[in-house]
Amino acid sequence: MPPSTSAPAPRPFLLACPDLSAERVGNTDTPGIWHFDSGAPGKRVMLSALIHGNELCGAWALKDLLAAGLRPRRGTLTLAFCNLAAFDRFDARNYAPARFVDEDMNRVWSDDKLTAPITQERRRAAELRPWVEQADWLLDFHSMSNSDVPLQLTGLEQRNIDLALALGNPATIIADAGHAAGVRMRDFGRFGEAGDNGTRSLLIECGFHGAPEARGVAVDQMARFLVQAGTVDRSDIPANWFAPG
Repeated sequence: MPPSTSAPAPRPFLLACPDLSAERVGNTDTPGIWHFDSGAPGKRVMLSALIHGNELCGAWALKDLLAAGLRPRRGTLTLAFCNLAAFDRFDARNYAPARFVDEDMNRVWSDDKLTAPITQERRRAAELRPWVEQADWLLDFHSMSNSDVPLQLTGLEQRNIDLALALGNPATIIADAGHAAGVRMRDFGRFGEAGDNGTRSLLIECGFHGAPEARGVAVDQMARFLVQAGTVDRSDIPANWFAPG
């Protein structure tokens, strides 16, 4: 009997798709962007979800934060639901096509691409650009097509590696040199500069796209990141947001 040439069936997608009908409106002039200013000195923190439309864990984390009414004690907090056009294509039975519409949105974060708005992703990234540029600390939520093991992608700068170590979860840290196909949001502008310029940027891979556990990883990382940034106090955050470790 000849070997099968058909592609393996995709893993079941068990993480529910969030209803973002309220969250996608935002509270700024940019759809999908929420911005809160404490009025007190502190870091300008940005949490980014849905760079890829089939990576739902971060959207759940931001939705949970908004539902909890959590607001910054210090500095500012920006929440970004990024590639809503790709998210609108999501189908749990065939989730790969919802990754993007025209091109990978996490490869367009360079001036040459952001100023050439030939794709949906570049146009949307250009809308998001002012928010990314004003941020001091960035946590960008992602998930993976197969692996269940969460990964913290820090880049090569020691300032980001140190932050990942301070967060404590997940235990697996990848000090990567970026992506050959294009610049990620994590490495855009000041985030890509060498030395300690006051910025921090991490890309968290929360596990498999469709695993319910990925949502818990995203919420835990969000909570730890906000406390480490000084945006909120640990006592401000629901205790069940923190995973053991």
